[in-house]
Amino acid sequence: MGGLLNATFGNAPELILALLALQDDKIEVLKWSLLSSILSNLLLVLGSSLLCGGLFNMGKERAFDRKQADVSLSLMFLGLLCHVMILTYKYNTSYGESMSVSGTELVFSRLCGILMVVAYAGCLFFQLKTHRQLFLAQDEVVSETWGIPVRFICVILLPITGNATEHASAIIFAFKNKIDITLGVTLGSASQISMFVMPLTLIVAWVKGVNMGLDFSLLETASLVMAIFITAFTLQDQKWHYMKGFVLILCYIIIGAGFFMM
Repeated sequence: MGGLLNATFGNAPELILALLALQDDKIEVLKWSLLSSILSNLLLVLGSSLLCGGLFNMGKERAFDRKQADVSLSLMFLGLLCHVMILTYKYNTSYGESMSVSGTELVFSRLCGILMVVAYAGCLFFQLKTHRQLFLAQDEVVSETWGIPVRFICVILLPITGNATEHASAIIFAFKNKIDITLGVTLGSASQISMFVMPLTLIVAWVKGVNMGLDFSLLETASLVMAIFITAFTLQDQKWHYMKGFVLILCYIIIGAGFFMM
């Protein structure tokens, strides 16, 4: 419950900014900002927490419970499947990245958006009602001025400041050797953005008559794919130490360099 509340209030600014961007028809900025929140939580926030917590608790690292991590990651894999299928459909029907979204693609995106919200609601019911015992905590404009691409600012720079409070809380729990809470904060936030905020924004756009789909560019989708797979691989052995956090941060830097060069 603590992780859920932390993620919900921590993601409130992203939801508000997304709705404001939608109001101004800044669809690309909206998508980049939501993507950035997922990437930063999985790689930067979680990586920093594992790195700092691992260094501070050198020799005291312990196993963590993967149950909540598995649920969050399975949700994000479901969302990832939606993005990959839409991207694949887009290229198989010969629509270029710069072309507007097609009618069939919109229908597909909206269907995926509804299913993603349903999946997230089902996850909450699973975590908070039927299987809550499994998740109990274990005991003790700027672009032109700076000459920096807008996509780099939206995907890399903004979440560093926007997630500062969430970032700090995750690191503090890692310092206290409470890695399960850190995972609840980071993975819970990423899955909430992926499976609730993003499809909710799509549904609001649908109601407003704005043609917004779940399609991302190849670079953005590939970044999301690698971030989720790397995070899942990092957590597979239920052990944590500072080296895992170090690798996650380096992955975030590599993705940031890719967006900067684009």
